[in-house]
Amino acid sequence: MILSIIDKINVMILKVQQIFTAMLLTVMTAVVLLQIILRYFLSFPTPWAEEIARILMIWIVLIGAAGMMIKGEHLCVDVFYRHFSVRMKKIIRVVYDAAILIFVCFVIYFSCRLLANPVIYKSHTPIAGLPLILYYLGLPISMTLMAIFEIGDIIQGMMDLCKPDRSKKGGEDMSVVLWLLLGILMFAGFPIFFAMGGVSTLMLLVEGTAAPMSIIQKMVYALDSFPLMAVPFFILAGEIMNRSGVTERIFSFAQTLVGHMHGGLGQVNVLASAFMAGCSGSAVSDVAGLGKVEIKAMSDAGYDTPFAAAVTAATATIGPIIPPSIPMVMYGSIAGVSVVKLFLGGIGPGVLMIIAMMLIVYVVSKRRSYPREERSTLKQILRSFIKSFPAIMMPVILLMSILSGIMTPTEGACFACLYAVFLGVVVYKTITIRDLWDILKTSSSFMSTTLIVIGMSGVLGLVLTQQQIPQKMLGLFLSVTSNKYVMLLLVNILLIILGCLIEAGPIIVILAPLLANVAIAYGVDPVHMGVVVVFNLMVSLCTPPVGMCLFLAAKVADISTVSLIKEVIPFLIILFVVLILITYVPATVTFIPGLFAAS
Repeated sequence: MILSIIDKINVMILKVQQIFTAMLLTVMTAVVLLQIILRYFLSFPTPWAEEIARILMIWIVLIGAAGMMIKGEHLCVDVFYRHFSVRMKKIIRVVYDAAILIFVCFVIYFSCRLLANPVIYKSHTPIAGLPLILYYLGLPISMTLMAIFEIGDIIQGMMDLCKPDRSKKGGEDMSVVLWLLLGILMFAGFPIFFAMGGVSTLMLLVEGTAAPMSIIQKMVYALDSFPLMAVPFFILAGEIMNRSGVTERIFSFAQTLVGHMHGGLGQVNVLASAFMAGCSGSAVSDVAGLGKVEIKAMSDAGYDTPFAAAVTAATATIGPIIPPSIPMVMYGSIAGVSVVKLFLGGIGPGVLMIIAMMLIVYVVSKRRSYPREERSTLKQILRSFIKSFPAIMMPVILLMSILSGIMTPTEGACFACLYAVFLGVVVYKTITIRDLWDILKTSSSFMSTTLIVIGMSGVLGLVLTQQQIPQKMLGLFLSVTSNKYVMLLLVNILLIILGCLIEAGPIIVILAPLLANVAIAYGVDPVHMGVVVVFNLMVSLCTPPVGMCLFLAAKVADISTVSLIKEVIPFLIILFVVLILITYVPATVTFIPGLFAAS
């Protein structure tokens, strides 16, 4: 009876959250589009639009985070947790829920006190004149929803523990302890946003170096970024493109171009992923959308399914390297590096990835005598090009508008959403208004899992600053070597190890400002360092035990992960070769940004 009531409450909260955040995402998109239209077509500046859009994004992230907590879809590292016995998992789950409940109650209490502060509730935003309280009001609401869920989850967990278990499986010193606690929580399967936010808050309170209300403000300030708003827009644009049938048209066009080569459909897979890279900026999105088409087509044509899945997983890593790129937006926003220059810096490595993976496909396919397609006629190529032309033009329009200065990356990402809707609703007629509503609900929830981690990184950043971690990390590198090439090797080794254990997003959030600081001290171009970091972490998407592309491709192909890992090894080797090349030949990254800067 109690569990039934708890489930009903959770379902109701989740439905309300999805509707509310989808509406906010719609309004935020409309506000930024209005800003573009008024400023560039009517020469009417709208500085208030950016302020409103930032407030809306904060609310989407905070309220969406509560929904993702209910669905159990927050980013977490379960490398060790998955191997615990059933009873141990139940115990950890109760401890996990209790710890999160304590943290959210802390946030609720002090965020309410912050809202009651006359400096906050009597003040207004500088441009739009909106009540300043709007920046912070979403935080206690979000945390209250989480608290309701956690109380129900604790009750459910305690009741589960009471059931019989039939499973047969089995000061500075304080700072060190708390840093260890952060690592333990992350690897024990706790949500990463809680591990970062909760432990960072505990550090600050134990050491007495920050007032509780300043901690609350940091959580919101970290999200108050217009460049960061490009992330939810690219996520939304990618989801619309995947649901609009664009992937099939792009695949067909790539097939007419390279289908006749050795490893025909494998080569098509590589080229199609390169085209899609300019649309979504996300590797996982490419596997989930284009991957279904690619794996089925290759398997039906006689390719081994594990090989087809390996090609799909490996080529999906091109998505975040060729612009636009969600990880590069995150890195640039957090490390203070130009997002536009990072986009340009990704073009060279992206081209090298395409060439390298086409070479691997060629060699393996020739050795295994995989089938080739018939060479397409010029008429077939033109017909396929015309069908896919609107989709192919999306990254072209997007990049040209950003590089020419007509739009910022955030405005360009918003325009990409509008263009994707135009393709799906008007051009291809594959998306209905109901479909759009479902897409908005899905996207608004999904973006929260990434951005809530960035919100909590504001508190972690306060800890890093107060404990002088950037200076200590720089001192550590300098104590080992003064040679920048050795330093780059150490950074790559560190990222490879972390990438095997933790997802790319949290690593970027934690290490981006530290590595940017190290790069400057060693005389390494910040753009070069940023692209190397993102490239390295994207390769980790195909490495066990937490490689998202690896597991998603295995799921789509309905094969075991072990069989997939065997086939993906050649691609990992060639990607590491490209990583070494872009690390020690900076021109592969910096040439194109320098070319645009000179012009």
